[in-house]
Amino acid sequence: MFLAQRERRLYQQMAQYRPELIIRLGIDIETAISRKPDHDYAELQDKIGVMSKIGYNGTKILEIDSRAPYSEVLEQAQKAVSLVAIVSDRRSLT
Repeated sequence: MFLAQRERRLYQQMAQYRPELIIRLGIDIETAISRKPDHDYAELQDKIGVMSKIGYNGTKILEIDSRAPYSEVLEQAQKAVSLVAIVSDRRSLT
């Protein structure tokens, strides 16, 4: 229970900021439970549901299917971060 409250507070604090990009790794319950078999099935299912609904104050969200091979997930994330960095650099020059 303590960890759930702590995690909730952390998400509330994060919601006060608007980052340039959120990278959300989408996952289905079967994959999640296979990767974390010691976790409670219902809790994982709830967490997946909640995370997919968080809007992060209108921040651009890149959804990446985390069931894809690691190299593909990493490449997609790196490309997105690079694009955000380029745009941010251009903004700072003007």
